[in-house]
Amino acid sequence: MEVIRNIFVSLIDHFAAMTLPEKLTGILAMIFCISAFLLKNRKAILVVQLIGMGLWTVHFFLLHQYAGAAMNGIAAIRGLVYVQRGRFKWTESRIIPAVFIVLFIGAGLFTFFYGGDNNFWLPVIAMTITSIGLFFKDEQRVRLISLFSSPPWIVYNALAGSIPAVITESLVMLATFLGLVIYRKKKNS
Repeated sequence: MEVIRNIFVSLIDHFAAMTLPEKLTGILAMIFCISAFLLKNRKAILVVQLIGMGLWTVHFFLLHQYAGAAMNGIAAIRGLVYVQRGRFKWTESRIIPAVFIVLFIGAGLFTFFYGGDNNFWLPVIAMTITSIGLFFKDEQRVRLISLFSSPPWIVYNALAGSIPAVITESLVMLATFLGLVIYRKKKNS
């Protein structure tokens, strides 16, 4: 329990020390990402998520957490590509997730060597998992695989001292888990 208490106190201290732009971008990103779960229209969801990813990119950049910034920037591009699945033949290629995985790994290594982000591997793992999961068409498989991308993000966000990011990723993980349970219950009914 002492470890959990120390982590919580450390997060509060980090948040208190943040500048106003760091706090605002984190809080706004959290609001956009959480509100995307409440929307029904796919295009609206994409737009809200893209705004959220843009805000996370700025938030992590302001915190000098360059891996987090890079991963969210690349994820925004990935979102634009993945939403095109079915419209263009090239978007169905299995090469697409591999390209994004290579981009995430490359960006992570770049932020390690040139930005000093020692925790770069956490969002790289998370984004690799997400890139694979989001490529599947079966929603239940997407949810199941995506569930495993949240823990590395939560740890990275905590180490970065971003309470909004920890809260957001925790809620995403909870919503994903609930989606798995609800979908399974509906399927068994």
